[in-house]
Order: sequence, then structure tokens, then C-alpha cells
Amino acid sequence: MGVDGSIAKIRSIMTSQRKPVTALLDLCVHHRTVTVRPTTKQQTVRWSGKTITAPVHGFTRERLPGPNEAWLQEQIEALPTVTRLAREGAIRLFRYIEFELEGLKGKLGLRGLIGDLLNDVPIDDVPAAIERSNFQQPSNFEKHADKERLIEFCELLLSPNFDPDQVCRLPLRFTDFELENLRLLKRFREIRRALDRNHYPDAFHLWTAETNRLNYFLTTDKKFINLMTHTSKTQGPTRVISPADLLRELGVTEWDPLPVNESFHYLHELR
Repeated sequence: MGVDGSIAKIRSIMTSQRKPVTALLDLCVHHRTVTVRPTTKQQTVRWSGKTITAPVHGFTRERLPGPNEAWLQEQIEALPTVTRLAREGAIRLFRYIEFELEGLKGKLGLRGLIGDLLNDVPIDDVPAAIERSNFQQPSNFEKHADKERLIEFCELLLSPNFDPDQVCRLPLRFTDFELENLRLLKRFREIRRALDRNHYPDAFHLWTAETNRLNYFLTTDKKFINLMTHTSKTQGPTRVISPADLLRELGVTEWDPLPVNESFHYLHELR
């Protein structure tokens, strides 16, 4: 099915069947949904007849990208609307184990405050296309979470010596879902055709979204989007899309503002 056909199908699902569109939420988008950062300012007060100047802790809006990064700024400005639609049930967001592992290596951000766009947004789990712990034993979770380990796993799947039919006969605990995906491994090999080694994990994320029959892979990785929409000749059922383009595709023209401005806010204001 081509891109136009995919769009028509998704819009048909929304309008006639009233089902939400579905999207795998890339970790880079997840990080961008934290829109506040801690800061301090000097404040002068009268205390016991004396004038005291002391630092006061609070929060302000996370810095937006500069004018040379207008595309990324647009993606961030689209996120309040995307997450509201997810909260209302028009969009259904998903994650999977590889994002959780990758998240162990990054910053958590200030979750739970008013600037957390994912606060109260339901995010469901889907299984990996193939669980790599069947091939890589996670004896050290910090090492297991390294991007390089996922790249090495992808290289194993892409190796000409990797025979899916033979692997399926091994005494490993594959689910029926994984067995089906192993037999269709050629699709993963098609996805990565236009990608360099560094983007193998993104190909695996997209393949996982496809095997779980999700409509979109939502990401702010502009290079990967361009590779899959302009360079690659392997259009699939799951579209790689940015937050702003998702809203445009769904016909949403009025966007919600970011919840926090650039002013200094005290902690109690953000609860």
C-alpha cells in the first residue's frame, strides 16, 4: 500500500469506525515531553529586621531550539496537542522494552509537574518483534542497555549466515508472535536497506511497530524520517512521522500552547 493509501485507511478508521490511530512513541519524543527545567533566582526579603538575599529554587520552560532549528521547534510545539489527543483517546500511544532499556541510560526529566506533557497519558506496551534476550543474555543490564548491543543484535539478524528457519527449530522459548516474525525476517532486512549501521536500532523500532500493526512510528529523528520517506523504496504499513506532520495528517489545525512560559515559576505553581 502506498503513502496515499495508508493515509486514506487511517482516516477511514478514525471517521467510520471511531477507533484511535496508534503510534509507537520513540524515546526522543518521550524526552521532549518534559517541557520544564529547574532554575534559581536571587530574591531579597526582610527577615528579623534584616535584608537577606538568597537563591530561590523554581522552574522555567525548557529552552526551545534556536532559529536554525525551526523544524525541531515545530515538533516540540506540536506535542501538547498530540498528548492531549492521546489523553482523550483519539491517539493511542505505545512503547516497548528496547525504549525502556535505552531510557535507563538517559535523564528522567521532571516528571509529574504541569510541564510533563505525558502526565496522565496512558501508554501501553507491545512486544519486541524478536526479544533479543533470547540471543543476548542480560547479565549486566547497564551493558545490555547500550545502543551498541542492540546494533550487534541487528547485525546478527541481518547476517547472511543467520537462517531464520534453522533458528526457529532451536530449543529457545520463542512466542508464536516471534516465530512468525522470524519467518518474515526479510521485511526487517528491507527496512534497513537505505540505513547505515547507526540507524539499525531505528529500523528495529519501526519493524516492531509494523509487526504490532501500529499506524505510526512517532519520532523527532529528522534524518531517519527523511531516509524512510525519501530515500527508502520500501513503503510499509507503519509510517514514520513527526508530531507536527501527524497533526497535519489528522486534520488538526489549531494547536495547544506549551503549558509553561519562559518566566520563573515557584514550585507550588507547577503542581
